[in-house]
Amino acid sequence: MTFMDGVWRFHLRVLAVQPRRCRIARLKLEHPAGARDWPRPNLHIVADGQWHTYAIHGNHDLRPMQPGRLWMSFDCPSGTEITWGAGELLRSTMPSAARALWVDGKAIDPYTPLSWPTNQE
Repeated sequence: MTFMDGVWRFHLRVLAVQPRRCRIARLKLEHPAGARDWPRPNLHIVADGQWHTYAIHGNHDLRPMQPGRLWMSFDCPSGTEITWGAGELLRSTMPSAARALWVDGKAIDPYTPLSWPTNQE
């Protein structure tokens, strides 16, 4: 990958009978750029049955070096319902915005709006 500071973004709905026992989703990438032991790539999820958007770094053990799979495993009790909305790997545009300001004298807007529907059913 030719950019710095990747960010994974996921849109999920998790409904657990015992929400306090369903707070962690573990992530693993098939072909990571690098590995480190700490901190582990975990998403801290909310199991209230509502749609939530989560973000986590896309570097080191979550930075893909080539096409492959991303695994997400949920540490939740039996009977938990998980609905996948979307997932994407984004690149930070802050370095590009800073370069544009320095080289061209005008900044670009580094923010991209959330492109997912906010009320999925």
